[in-house]
Amino acid sequence: MKIFWRILRICLYALLLLLVVAVGVLVVLTGTEGGRQNLAGLISTMASTDDRKVTVSGIEGIWSGALRVDHVVLEDRAGPWLVARKVALDWSATALLSRNFNADRIAAERIELARLPQAGQQPSQGGSTSLPVSIDVREIDLPEIALGQQLAGSGIAELAAKGSLKADPSPLAIETVLNVARHDGKQGNVDAKIHFAPADNKLDLDLKASEPAGGIIANLLKLPDAPPVDIVVSGSGPLANWSGIGTFVVDRQIVTQLTGRHQLSDKGHYIEAKGDGEFERFLPEKFKSLFTGKTSFDVAGTATTAGGVDIERATIESDT
Repeated sequence: MKIFWRILRICLYALLLLLVVAVGVLVVLTGTEGGRQNLAGLISTMASTDDRKVTVSGIEGIWSGALRVDHVVLEDRAGPWLVARKVALDWSATALLSRNFNADRIAAERIELARLPQAGQQPSQGGSTSLPVSIDVREIDLPEIALGQQLAGSGIAELAAKGSLKADPSPLAIETVLNVARHDGKQGNVDAKIHFAPADNKLDLDLKASEPAGGIIANLLKLPDAPPVDIVVSGSGPLANWSGIGTFVVDRQIVTQLTGRHQLSDKGHYIEAKGDGEFERFLPEKFKSLFTGKTSFDVAGTATTAGGVDIERATIESDT
């Protein structure tokens, strides 16, 4: 999720720069092919930093509401890590003037994600990490997403993604529906529905993910021998009294089942998690003997309004 927001923020800032720059030089830079190339170069330069290089090429339809970009390349100090080809954006450019990003459709003919980006070497400037605008994207259509071997684990993985996204920075609210499925002859899919609105005291979560052996999830989790993985997480209710359940299955065996609960009280945020599982195979050798067989856990505590943590109970029991 963190990498998703990072990519989204970069793209939104690039679009903001596009609008601001284009308004000032409309006649000079958008009337000819050479002018549009100069505009793309200017946007690329303004969106780049010492740790990040953004290259935008082939801009068309800036004022038509049907923006088209031939390709966008994101690079870090190690080189390119993401390429988006034939990007299509059906949107309202003028809505950005009121800090709203409204789009009927965002699509790209092909996304190539070779790896995750490196951490920047420049010191953090602090400040807010919130999005610069409100977002309402009614359709996300990415029919070809190629993941490099570093992410896929073996060869190149081909995926497709569809969904929608609404996000408001103030008050914070996020609502998204997303489906990701492999289409390279291998099975695997992720379905997610999330509605998070703290100001409305609401959190609905429904996540299902399933992959056979040698899948992307097992590689990202660094599971030994990349076994089949199934994940189910669900929960709903007001944030002041929220509960959820989760199941993690590896190689057709339940690794862990857990329940979680969050309650808001005068003292702060009460959090409870309890469950059991078999964790031995995933632990370093020196810890395996402590978690032989089934292990049960029961943890509860309060994150107090004063900034501290009050542990009510914390028990771990195994068959050892």
